[in-house]
Amino acid sequence: MKTSFVIGVSAVLMATTLVVSATEAARAPDAIDRAGSTAAEAPHTSTQTAPAAKAVIKNRTRYRPTVRIPAPPRIAGRSWAAVDLRTGNVLAVHRPRVRLAPGSTMKVLTAITAVRRLAPTPRHRVTRREAGMECSCAGLIAGRRYARRDLLAGLLMPSGNDAAEAIAGSDPVSRGAFIGAMNGNARRLHLPNTHAGNPSGLDHPGGFTSAKDLLTLLRVAYRNDRVAPYLDLRRTTFGPVGGPRKVIEHGTPYVRDYRNSVAAKSGTTSRAGKVLVAFTRVDGRVIGVALMNSPGDRVTTDLRAMTYWLARYRERLLPVGHLP
Repeated sequence: MKTSFVIGVSAVLMATTLVVSATEAARAPDAIDRAGSTAAEAPHTSTQTAPAAKAVIKNRTRYRPTVRIPAPPRIAGRSWAAVDLRTGNVLAVHRPRVRLAPGSTMKVLTAITAVRRLAPTPRHRVTRREAGMECSCAGLIAGRRYARRDLLAGLLMPSGNDAAEAIAGSDPVSRGAFIGAMNGNARRLHLPNTHAGNPSGLDHPGGFTSAKDLLTLLRVAYRNDRVAPYLDLRRTTFGPVGGPRKVIEHGTPYVRDYRNSVAAKSGTTSRAGKVLVAFTRVDGRVIGVALMNSPGDRVTTDLRAMTYWLARYRERLLPVGHLP
């Protein structure tokens, strides 16, 4: 009797298992169908955010929007790049690696090299050649000594070519060694499209940089507490050791005109056209833009327009590059 009961129970359990299995089998296509539906919807979702997967070009600017956003502003120039400084993500570009004449933006590399090679107290008397450089000038006096801080101020604020040459002339080895150190720093900073032909940025066959490299250079200078003060200081006093001092002002209009500028350097030569690299604080974030070989007087307004476009839509953009 017990045996019959066990057999009966086993039969019932087997039948129940078969029913459950059959039910699960019946449900399986539904599960597979839902998984398939999700998979089928994935391309649709991807289609909706297609710009996230590839770059688009509008008004000559290449960028990667995750959703539809207004086109970037029209920019006049041969090259530009824009970065969110907090992340180092480059978010909008036009020919960012092309090598172009730098103008006085090369002085940012000069300043970075100076704080690494020159003693704070002066050992060098300014020569007539240095004091007589083609202007823009800081107004150095031949035969006088200048502290490093004054040479940096004269270099980056009024963009003195005389200060640039005096810095190179102050090198403990030679002017040529200083220029060699500038190029060594460019290599160490991973700036493949930057080379100094002289410390001032005056037109020279061996002098060039790129928009992306300029952003990296300014970031290094901005993070150096011996260089950074002169990148957004509107005016200061300047003069030789023990001599008369005068007030000098920043020569970059972007610094003078916009209070939310935190670092900037401009340059102008016949080959370079107008060049400007600037960091601007907008809603708590610092946006960097470098614009090269801009014609006419549009460089400041164009850079400003790109800065605010990027600040507004940066959360909807994926990187097209990254600073080293």
